[in-house]
Amino acid sequence: MVQANEYGKYLGRLDVVFGDNGIIQSWKGSLIAVDNKIPEEALCKAKLDDYKKPVTRLMNAVVGESLVDLDGERSRVRSQETNLANLITDAMLAKAKIVNAVIAIQNGGGIRASIPKGKITLGQIMTVLPFGNYLVSLDLTGQQIIEALENGVSQVKDLAGRFPQVSGLRFVWNPNAEPGKRIVSVEVKNPDGTYQPIDPTRTYRVVTNNFLAQGGDGYTVFQKGSNFINLGFVDYEVLREYIQAHSPVNPMEPLYSTRSSLFHPSLRIL
Repeated sequence: MVQANEYGKYLGRLDVVFGDNGIIQSWKGSLIAVDNKIPEEALCKAKLDDYKKPVTRLMNAVVGESLVDLDGERSRVRSQETNLANLITDAMLAKAKIVNAVIAIQNGGGIRASIPKGKITLGQIMTVLPFGNYLVSLDLTGQQIIEALENGVSQVKDLAGRFPQVSGLRFVWNPNAEPGKRIVSVEVKNPDGTYQPIDPTRTYRVVTNNFLAQGGDGYTVFQKGSNFINLGFVDYEVLREYIQAHSPVNPMEPLYSTRSSLFHPSLRIL
């Protein structure tokens, strides 16, 4: 039995035939639909209820507060900058300062929920970042970063998960341009808060998640980077820590209805 699809909609049955040397000879798979007509197994439910009690207490633990609604809606984090995405990437960059990272890049598809104004629990944070990805730092040239951003905005019309949420830089892009030529300009944030144009030949220290570092969501250019370090910090723990340190958080809504933010203006559409 294998996991299939999402949110418990299916179970998957996978039948595999191995040869004597361990090489797969054949396989076939099928989906098994799951619905509420399947009765719960009483002994398993009772045991799970026991396990659930301490987990529920942990998930309901308040870790901070937000003065505003934090926007993680699927249609927006996959097409534009949001205040929750800014908060996440700022948290990533703050944590990666120990390796002198200056830019953070997170895929919008990795952000799975919003958080309403008010108290924030660990369970809410884990719902926002449910995959348990860990932070990875690497060196990329300015040109490779531009290529990464091009990939990130290449499938916005399809609401693909690759849309780049960033900290430490800002960029302007044109969705009407042909793929590969949509990034109009990129600027990197200086320590004093000012910005300067990215240097295609310069090397920058970037922090991202392990999924993107391995080339996920089309970010194969990351695999061409150097000096990879698995920082070992899980993304939801990084966000929890950042919210605790800065509570109450108050990331501003985007200044433009499309792409820019007062919190750390990062992207704008033409």
